[in-house]
Amino acid sequence: MTSKTIRHSDLSPPKEREPLHLTPKAQPSSHYTSNDLFKGQSEILIEHQGAEYRLRITRSGGLILNK
Repeated sequence: MTSKTIRHSDLSPPKEREPLHLTPKAQPSSHYTSNDLFKGQSEILIEHQGAEYRLRITRSGGLILNK
């Protein structure tokens, strides 16, 4: 299994889609699908505030995030 560290600057711009029905303060600034993030892999590394997190897709299709 190969993992890849993804930084926000590595991601392509989010695809256009219908807006979520949330209050203005709760509106996300970006939207990515798991396919956008994983690109065919089952595990990625996410760097956040100097810490590395591992995000993986489980056999049943769920997501698990570990520090």
